[in-house]
Amino acid sequence: MSRKPARSAGATAAKLAMHEAVCAERYAGILQRMVRMEKIIVGAATALMSALALVAWTFISHGLIK
Repeated sequence: MSRKPARSAGATAAKLAMHEAVCAERYAGILQRMVRMEKIIVGAATALMSALALVAWTFISHGLIK
């Protein structure tokens, strides 16, 4: 079996810096998608609560619930 030659400290630091940059870019994308998903969920929850309140108000105003 052949072994890989050892990297120099500079090469390792450069590879680590590249890895950190790629991870930072991925993290920014993930964070952006999470914020978008949060807005969608809050909007859906608001719509659902509004619809349920409207149904309850309709039942109460028509005397179906005392």
